[in-house]
Amino acid sequence: MDGFSHFMLKEIYEASQTIQLATAGRVNAKTGSLKLGGLELVSEQLNRIERLVIVACGTAYMLADR
Repeated sequence: MDGFSHFMLKEIYEASQTIQLATAGRVNAKTGSLKLGGLELVSEQLNRIERLVIVACGTAYMLADR
């Protein structure tokens, strides 16, 4: 696991690079905008969103379940 004692620790250390790669070419820091392709078809519904909650657990869920 690339020198890490467990996979979750490896994921924690790779998180910033993963976010950078996932948002490359999509974030415009000057305008504060984000371009996510494929959402044009639902743009009217998205404009009505007042609150967005993102919940993730990845391997933390898998490890806690054992």
